[in-house]
Amino acid sequence: MTPGDPVGRLPHAPWKPPSHAPEDPDRIPAMNGSHLFRAGRYAAEAAEALAFLAQPGEATLEIGFDHGMCLADRARRWPDTLHLGLEIREARVNALRPHLTPNALAWRADARTVLGSVLPAGRLTTIYVFFPDPIWTETNRDRRLLFSPAFVSLCARALKPDGALYLATDVEPYFRWVETLVASWSPTVAPNLGTELSRRERVCKRDGIAVCRGTWQPPAP
Repeated sequence: MTPGDPVGRLPHAPWKPPSHAPEDPDRIPAMNGSHLFRAGRYAAEAAEALAFLAQPGEATLEIGFDHGMCLADRARRWPDTLHLGLEIREARVNALRPHLTPNALAWRADARTVLGSVLPAGRLTTIYVFFPDPIWTETNRDRRLLFSPAFVSLCARALKPDGALYLATDVEPYFRWVETLVASWSPTVAPNLGTELSRRERVCKRDGIAVCRGTWQPPAP
């Protein structure tokens, strides 16, 4: 493995940022767009999430919680905060749900669609993104790459004015790319993280791989 490719899949080709034109920040990408949550089981799931967030208290969101260790840990440590987690792998969601405290909810949904068409504006205190897949191949980047101009705009909409977007990644070129996307945001203090490590962070700690971290506050409207 080499720096820039900690997963060891492409040691000869460090990650490079997308070369396509910036997205329209008003476009709702992924998982069939906003109409996905208007009927059937998906409408019920969206209603469940909205009812969860309608409860009093601060609310946080973790995107791509994997096995959910960090999400569950924060929910136990900060019981007065609502902790919503999104993950597109249904098996991971089903496995985690029985182990969550009442102040946490795991939902199988794509974050870009949820941020753009479900969550109320200004509801979130913190958005956590731990070790997102940087998408090494150019062919499926437009469909799968999480961070983009549109995604950053959606995060700004969902966060409170003093809210924070937190990112941890062991792919430095990806981190530098994100820094360009949040250039108009302000660096701020890291949010509550707890002591539980994600699966990827455990690997980084074991193998001595450097982790880049950033926390940013959205610009004033």
